[in-house]
This record gives sequence, structure tokens and C-alpha cells, in this order.
Amino acid sequence: MSIADWFQPKWKHSNPDVRRAAVERLTDQSLLADIAKNDGSSDVRRAAIARVTDQGTLAEIAKNCEHASKLRVAAVARLTDQSALADVAKNGCGECCKAAVQRLTDQSVLADIAKNAQDYTVREAALERVTDETVLADIAKNARDRGEREAAVKRLTDQSVLAHIAKNDDDWSVREAAMKRLTDQSVLADIAKNAPKYTMREAALERVTDETVLADIAKNACDRGERKAAVERVTDQSVLAHIARNDDDWSVRQEAVKRVSDQSVLADVAKNDKNSHVRYSAAERVTNQAVLADVARNDSYCELRKVVAERLDPTQHAELLRLLRTTAAGANAETNPSVLEQIARSALSEEAREAAVKRVADQSLLADIAKNDDKWSVRNAAVRRVTDQSVLAHVAKNDDDWSVREAAVKHLTDQSVLADVARNDKISDVREAAVERVTDPSLVADVAEKTRRDVDRLIALYEGRLKDPACPKGTTTLMIACDEDRPEVARALIKRRVDLDPRNEEGFTALHVIARGWGRTQCARVLLEHGASPNITNVADMTPLHWAAAKFHVELVGLLLKHGADRRLRNCDGMTPFDIVRVNYGKRTPDDQYRLLQKLLEG
Repeated sequence: MSIADWFQPKWKHSNPDVRRAAVERLTDQSLLADIAKNDGSSDVRRAAIARVTDQGTLAEIAKNCEHASKLRVAAVARLTDQSALADVAKNGCGECCKAAVQRLTDQSVLADIAKNAQDYTVREAALERVTDETVLADIAKNARDRGEREAAVKRLTDQSVLAHIAKNDDDWSVREAAMKRLTDQSVLADIAKNAPKYTMREAALERVTDETVLADIAKNACDRGERKAAVERVTDQSVLAHIARNDDDWSVRQEAVKRVSDQSVLADVAKNDKNSHVRYSAAERVTNQAVLADVARNDSYCELRKVVAERLDPTQHAELLRLLRTTAAGANAETNPSVLEQIARSALSEEAREAAVKRVADQSLLADIAKNDDKWSVRNAAVRRVTDQSVLAHVAKNDDDWSVREAAVKHLTDQSVLADVARNDKISDVREAAVERVTDPSLVADVAEKTRRDVDRLIALYEGRLKDPACPKGTTTLMIACDEDRPEVARALIKRRVDLDPRNEEGFTALHVIARGWGRTQCARVLLEHGASPNITNVADMTPLHWAAAKFHVELVGLLLKHGADRRLRNCDGMTPFDIVRVNYGKRTPDDQYRLLQKLLEG
């Protein structure tokens, strides 16, 4: 304590604790104001502020940014005058502005600050205290900042304003916020049906509860995703039945089927829908044994027949189950033509159907199988026995499998169809098969030129892939062409005298690549006919025959053996190709495929 402290007031004492104690007893407002503004201790100034009642002084302190933030906030806490609080909120700085806003009650002032304050956090604080719907609507529609528009939307209840924002705001998050507060079903229905953006229609649809509106969207919306979403919420069975039978999109029909309970509708769909996935879903819910038997006997989708067969009552359908489980040997032994036709259409074994097709004479049945059986080998067998040119034309243009299209082409005589296939089929082998049967020389030349251009483009593409670091070292353009099943490219490369048997870093030749992959025989046949060796081994002493056997590529196994593949060679584990078949087959019951491989590989 200095000597001066004995001769001056306590509020001027050198010890701040003494000054603070003295301030707490002062009542002189001008003196308190001076101390609050100028004392060297923040604790003393805070004590002075706590006793100041003059609103102007408090406002002056609150706005003066030279004062510490805590002191300005303490001054704001003492303000009660709304105009003074408004002045601080608009003209102060930092936290005191937000503190002032928290004490404002004047809605017009809060609205002005919410719309015009420079600091976003101050505008946000003001917005949280606005309750006037008109002001909130104005901010929600017109504020420049999307965060402010969204915050205003979350406080709005006016359905017309929310509808306007949900339809028109530029920002998705603002529209979504408005959508979540909409309760007017007519407005939601309008947005769900007519909003230009899918995300808006989807969000509105999630809040629609009116069955009539949902049914309308489920039946008539242009977008399949919206129809499907509406179907998931529809409960009206008549509406679901209508959609299950009539919607253009199979996934929408399938969703409706999952919610249909009417057995007659399910039976109708299970027997007649054009999409196998929809029929499958319907059949899973059918309980009528007669309907299940009909599906098991007549559906073109083998997997569906298998599933339905498991649900048939063996006491009621013993004869049908025997027919469905017919093997290839049984089909070859059958002498009754009508039973043979049923096997060709219904047997669960692909090999049994194929064997039966080769002995069936009914052209309408063959045409149906050629168009609709789900296994290419069965369709191929049927195509070879079809005589109707319109059926062959349909298959040649539309079948998913190139080998079936090729088989149809080889039986076609219609020159216009052959010309179309020769120009447009995506597989060169099919185009070439068509060209061989075309009589117009100019068309033959045109197709040949198109094929040449396609081949040159693919070779350049494959050569570019060889530069990819991920490409195994030693890979050749021929290997890539064979991996992608491009026999026309393989022929072109062979004409350029490329080596047929180089090996990559894994010891794989082009024949290995085919055998390890899909096992398609077109490229393999091209290679073998031009002298490729079927007995070269890779680093694990695996020949192409080992790989073909391991992958159960029966046709390729036969082709390799025909061209000199040695079935006795053993890999690094001492296994022959058939040893690998036995190991991979495990404990499963031998089927026709296994027995055929056994016959080929054991000699």
C-alpha cells in the first residue's frame, strides 16, 4: 500500500480488491460510469457495470470494441431499454451483438436485424427469436443466404408459403426443409405428381398418406421409381392387382405382386406375366396346387419350375414330378411322342430338354422353345429343327446368345433378313454366317469392309491395353482378343503371322486364357485349326485341358481332345484333368455334365 492510498478515496486505491469493494458500495452513477469505462482492472470495471443503471452508459460500454468482450456482454446483460439493445445489436461487435439480440423482444427490430445485420451469426440469433409469420415468410423467400432461408423455413407453419418454397427455392436443402413441414395433402400430392425435379417428387411422395393420391401416382407417374415407391405404400388390393397385371415396368409389377393377397391375381401373374422375375415372385405366394402344377409344367424359366416343383404335393402330382425330373437318358429312351413333348418343354434338366427337343416333331412347340427356353443349348437344338422362316428370322435378330443366332442364320433363306443380320449383328461369326448365305455381291463386299474396320479398331485398342501396368507381363494382343471372345480379331492377327503359343509371366498361352475364362470355343477352334498347341503347361504345369476340366467347360474339353490334348498329363500336384474334376465336384451327386466329362477325360 502506498502513502497516497491514505489520502484518496478507496475506489482509487492501488489494490484492485480494495477498489472493487469500494465500488460495490458506490451509488454515484457518473462516478460508476467513469470507473466502468476507465479502471485498469477488469474485475473492478465489471463490479462498476453491475451497479450502473444508466442505459446510455451501458450501451456506450457495450458498443465500445476496445473493452474486453466479457465486459461488453456484462453491460448488455444490464440493458433493459429495447432501443438501446437494438442499437447495440446493430452497431456493436462480436458476442455483445448476439447477447443484445437475445434480450430483444421487439419483432420489427428483430426482423430488421435478421434481414440486414452484417454478421451471419447475429442474423441467425435474431431469426431464432422472430415469431412473426410474415417476417419469417419474407426471410424464407428472399434471404440471400440459404442457411437463413432454411432456418426461417423450420419456424414457418403457413402451408401456402411452405408450398411456394418447396416448389421454387433454388436450393435442395431449403426445399427439403419446407417439404418436411408440409402437412396439406393436396399440396403434397401436387408436388409429388408435378414437380419438375425427381428428388422433389420423391420427397413429397414420402409424406403423402391419401390412398387416392398414392393410387393415382402408382398407376400414372411417368417415372418407374415413383410408381414403385407409391406401390410400396398402397394398400388397396384392386389398385395393386391392376398394377401387378398392367404396369409397363417389370420391377413395378413385381413390387405390386409382393403386396397382392388375392390368389386369383397371383395365379394369373404367375402363369402369364412376360417377365420371369415377376412370375417367380407371384409363384412364391401362390398356394393353389393346380396353379403351381401348371407353372411347373409350362413356364419357360427353368429355375422357376424348380422352385415350384419343390412346393408340389408328391401325392397329388407324382407323375408330373417324375416327368420334371427326367434325365437325358430318360428322354432318349422315351417312345411316347406326347410325353417327349412334355419333357422338351418342362424337364428341369437342361440336357434332358435338349435330348427331347432333338426328337420332337411338333413345329409349334419347337418354335416356342426356340424363342423362349432360358438355356441357350436347348434353344439352339430347337432352332436346328425349326422350318418356319418367320421363327428363324425372329431368333436370328433377337436371341441373346450369338451361337443361337448363328444357328438360326444357317437355316434362313430370307435374303432381306440375312442382309439385315449381315450388316448389323454385333458378333462377326454371326455376320459371316449370314454373308455366306447372301447372294448379293455388293452386300458381301460392304459387310467385309465393315468387319475389316471393326477388327483394325479392336487391334489398336488391345495394343493400347498392353501398356497398362496392371496387364501381366508377356500378355499379347491375341490373348486379349481370345479373352474377349473375338474370333474375327484372332483370324486377322493370325493372317499377320503372330505367334500362337507365347506365354505370359504366369505361363499362360491364349488357349489357357480361353480355358480359364468363359470357355467359349470359337477362338479356341480358330487357334487349334491354325496349329496352336493344346499341351503347353503354365508355371503350375496346368495345360489348357486342365483348366477347361476345372471350369467344367465340356464343349471346350471335347474340342481340345479332338486336336490332340493329352488327358494323361499331370500338373505340379500330380493331378490329371479328370482328377481335378473329381476334386472340384466334391460330394455332389454325379449329373449328366459330370458323366460326360468323365467319358471324355477317362477315354
